[in-house]
Amino acid sequence: MQRAIFIFSFLLCIIPLIWAIDGHVYSEEPLWTDVQLNASTGNRSEKISYRFYLACYATELDRLDSYLMAFSAIHKGYKLNVVGPSRKDFFNTIGSMDRLWAYKEFVSAIPSDPEKPAVVLLVDAYSTLFTGDP
Repeated sequence: MQRAIFIFSFLLCIIPLIWAIDGHVYSEEPLWTDVQLNASTGNRSEKISYRFYLACYATELDRLDSYLMAFSAIHKGYKLNVVGPSRKDFFNTIGSMDRLWAYKEFVSAIPSDPEKPAVVLLVDAYSTLFTGDP
């Protein structure tokens, strides 16, 4: 039953999902999700706040598996950065090395903030599903 509900929800959300992915693709700066962690050391506890950047490399966005990954990330509350759609020619020329260059450019664009450290997660766009909150 849950599987049928998930598939139905996915089908109802496909158009907004395409718009959501397009919004992330054309974002001027990397998008992040604010995350707070409760840390306890001995008898002291404090909240640690950091910026969580989620990025995937995809030269083709119109594949069902990339929609499933994006849907699961956005549904769980992650802000997704998609790098690679405008780099298909580079990928066809130099192959997987372009993925490394695209990720390097993405990470270099992340602003430095000493009060809020950044955590970057680079995932595969075609074989990843998110099942937990940030």
